[in-house]
Amino acid sequence: MTLLSKLEKKFFFYSLLLSATFIFVVLNSSELANMANPRNSRAFHTISELISIAISFTIYTYSWRKYKHTKSNQLLYLSLVFFIIGILDFFHILTGAEMPYFFGEGSVQKTVWFWIFARGSGAILMLIVLFSPLKVQKVDRRVPLIMAAAGYIILIALMVFRYEHALPVLIREGEGPTLLKNLLEYGISTLYLIGFILTLRIYRLTGRSIYLYLSLACLCIFMSELVFTLIHSVHDVLHFTGHVYKVIGYYFVLQAVFFKLIDDDQEREKEIKRARQELDIILSEVQGIIFKVRKIENGRFVYTFCNGEVMRLLNLCSSEIVGKSIREIDETMADRVEGYYALAWDKLCHVDYEVELNGTKLFVSLKPLIFEGEVYELVGSALDITRVKEMEEVIRNNEKLGVLGELAAGIAHEVRNPLTTLKGFLQLINSDLDEHKKTFVTLMLSEVDRIEMITDEFMTVARPHSRPYKRENILEIVDQVYKFMQPQALLKSVSMNIEIKTQPEMIVCEKNQLKQIFINIIKNAIDAMPGGGNLYIRVTQPNSEEVKLDFVDEGVGIPEDMLEKIGQPFFTSKTGGHGLGLMMSRRIIEQHNGRMEIRSKLGVGTTFSIIFPTHQIVEKEKIAI
Repeated sequence: MTLLSKLEKKFFFYSLLLSATFIFVVLNSSELANMANPRNSRAFHTISELISIAISFTIYTYSWRKYKHTKSNQLLYLSLVFFIIGILDFFHILTGAEMPYFFGEGSVQKTVWFWIFARGSGAILMLIVLFSPLKVQKVDRRVPLIMAAAGYIILIALMVFRYEHALPVLIREGEGPTLLKNLLEYGISTLYLIGFILTLRIYRLTGRSIYLYLSLACLCIFMSELVFTLIHSVHDVLHFTGHVYKVIGYYFVLQAVFFKLIDDDQEREKEIKRARQELDIILSEVQGIIFKVRKIENGRFVYTFCNGEVMRLLNLCSSEIVGKSIREIDETMADRVEGYYALAWDKLCHVDYEVELNGTKLFVSLKPLIFEGEVYELVGSALDITRVKEMEEVIRNNEKLGVLGELAAGIAHEVRNPLTTLKGFLQLINSDLDEHKKTFVTLMLSEVDRIEMITDEFMTVARPHSRPYKRENILEIVDQVYKFMQPQALLKSVSMNIEIKTQPEMIVCEKNQLKQIFINIIKNAIDAMPGGGNLYIRVTQPNSEEVKLDFVDEGVGIPEDMLEKIGQPFFTSKTGGHGLGLMMSRRIIEQHNGRMEIRSKLGVGTTFSIIFPTHQIVEKEKIAI
């Protein structure tokens, strides 16, 4: 058993209520007539007709205006039906016997014929509307149809005004309606009964609530027409009842058209709002930023929309961007970015550029939105290319290392052999010289040793070799390096201090390579403090996954623009340095799946932080440089 919807329950309630009231009034019309004051009947009649006319023109106006959006043939026809009914009902009032002169003296004959034409036209045209298949019209036919409706009204008006006395009599004073009028009323009521059945059938097929309202309208007007076959005078209670049912019927048509279309608009607005929310969610997950920019009066560019996943990474939200200019968001990049916006806006061209915001590198693409030959907005997209730029830098460094490897192989072959010969003969000569000349030879030998050290580092780059990775105690490695470097530190008036914040876990590593890293960093720290100072080596384990070593010196510091270049081949801030030590250290750290972070402040000192993972797969051997 199918349950009734809320609207269907309302339909049955209204149908039963209206039918019961109709039967009650018809059966008790005599008693009700004794209670009513006949002197009010004319006023009640006029008021009810004016309400009917007002509803008719409301239906016409709203349906007419809505046609521009719906293009519905049924809505257009319905508006014309009530345009015709409204005008004819207006003539019905103005041609009453007690009304002022209107294209002639008022009479019962004129007003009744206008009534019949209004009721008959409404019934026939309503059925035509219901039998018309619902479709969207491609051509706007409102003007020819309204002209046809106006012609139809003029034709009826001419017929009634000119041939009033030739038309059959429909009401006889004191006797009531004639047989012809009753037959016409019965015919009209039959048409509305057909409309009532037809609208219910369409509702069952489509499920659209508009047809239930039209069914109630047809039912009310059907009972209204039946009542008018029973009246004897305009002062009759049944006459007033018929007009009330007509008003109620028109109201249900209004509700079907006006309120249903409003409900449809609200539903469409909800769908649009839901679609916008879905679009916002989709845009918020876009791998980048989508934004729109508009130019305002003072030449500034203001953001009208901004969303995307990268905004969360930049700790920005849409409300902080929309309605603001780039100058209000980031003053440092305003001139450059506004120049690109102006170029895209003025030249009506596509513009691409790269920019950095809060440390994130973005590739931005701008495209003007053009309407009627003028730009009204710019739409842009920004992609996070930070990782791409990092990869490009890695590739460039690897290319440098490839060149360095080839150079190292050549140096090994061309330099080391003559260097050994040179060193040997210098040592022989040194034994036969006096003390004064030995000083020069000793200096030459120290420089030869330095050349040998540089070539050894080149050879390390040129010949990767395998070394076993084992679990090692990081504190033992640090302690061994500390003891090794302590004498050199003391000679330079540098005090080395080891601080163990937490007892770290063992790590998987090649300990000799780690010693090489630590020695390189400590040497650099000592060189950065020519006047002496303190060097702190802090060992911590910030979480269960990592061990961290901080080398904190009190040296001269490193300029900010040089920090990113630290570890690149051949780059160094030291006089006489070659930039290979930290390059090797960085590569060893990366091979251990670790990372190196550098913080520095001029005149204060530098902190080298090295983070190693505590857990990683222990392979039998790894290729280490």
